[in-house]
Amino acid sequence: MKNLIYLAIFCLLSFSIAANAQTKTPVPPESKPDLELLCEEADARIQDLQNRVDALTKRLRDLNEATAKSEQDLEKTKKDYIDCERQLLELIGATQQDLEAFRQQLGVLEGRVRQMKQLSNDELADRRAEVVQLEEELNRLRGNRLSVLPEFFDRIIALARDIRGLYRERKVTGYTVGT
Repeated sequence: MKNLIYLAIFCLLSFSIAANAQTKTPVPPESKPDLELLCEEADARIQDLQNRVDALTKRLRDLNEATAKSEQDLEKTKKDYIDCERQLLELIGATQQDLEAFRQQLGVLEGRVRQMKQLSNDELADRRAEVVQLEEELNRLRGNRLSVLPEFFDRIIALARDIRGLYRERKVTGYTVGT
């Protein structure tokens, strides 16, 4: 009998809790001012805002972890790139100073070619010796082992094309007078 009474009280409490959970107050609309909220609505709004804050905090933590992982990957990639560049230089038999000197020489040559490209056809025809000198200097740079590095290869090809485009012949303008 006692067990039956306990069972009935337990069932009654379970149903009341279940009914309470089902009649949970919905979150009031955002347009409703806080002063007009009922106690249950205010609790629902507070719970909703707390859930949003928790979700945003979790998202921020996940993004921070992803950023940290990306930074680690970037550092590893940088280190691998530096190792690869060092191995390329060892394979060619050059030093970092040789690489910098070659980079400087190629840059100076590119600048001189850019200056020459701005000249008129007649001026280029007059300076043909300088164009030949530029081509000889480019060929000297091509003979260097560093010219096969990916950093320089395309630049040297483009520079050779530009130098070949600088060769001009002086136009002889002749006038024919007809009578």
